[in-house]
Amino acid sequence: MYRLEGEDLWLNPTAEVPVTNIFRDEILEPGALPLRLTAYCPSFRREAGAYGKDTRGIVRLHQFDKVELVRFCLPERSYEEHEELRRDVEDVLQTSSCPTASCCCAAATSRSRPPSCYDFEAYAAGEGRWLEVSSCSNFEQFQARRAGIRFRREAGPSEPWARSTPRGWRCRASSSRCWRTGSGRRLGAAAPALVRTWAGRRAAPES
Repeated sequence: MYRLEGEDLWLNPTAEVPVTNIFRDEILEPGALPLRLTAYCPSFRREAGAYGKDTRGIVRLHQFDKVELVRFCLPERSYEEHEELRRDVEDVLQTSSCPTASCCCAAATSRSRPPSCYDFEAYAAGEGRWLEVSSCSNFEQFQARRAGIRFRREAGPSEPWARSTPRGWRCRASSSRCWRTGSGRRLGAAAPALVRTWAGRRAAPES
């Protein structure tokens, strides 16, 4: 992450961080859950792709805009909420007209991998490969315990429980790169309808 020199301040790496901590060290009262929040903000990260890779222009980014979806829910509802998030992401990707694919990630592939995670990719013809454009994870009670966020099932002095945090992100500004870097006028490629709405073009610009 980027830290401001001489200050105990950091540039936001993802909206997931501030949104998850809205209720830090709080006890949510009965009936408060589920909470479904959406945040849009610029994000900043020191790493941009793997070392020696993704160095061609827009694919390698230190700053990007991103929409983050975060849900606070009862533990027993976390996987249902996660599946709803997955469908939300798929609905957005299907409107792009880009070839897309999704996969359910194995928890054993990384020590930091959440218990349940979906990755979404779009094919960039100009790069000749698939690029990740979204991700959707269920952290169960891990983030809630770290942030000290709990809830009560019943009114009064009942035992507070840690709640679950399914989260996902979609519509990242660089998600449209599958068209921008993947199509060229020499291919006679028409821009997807959704991209034309943003860019005001009917075809890809000259390469």
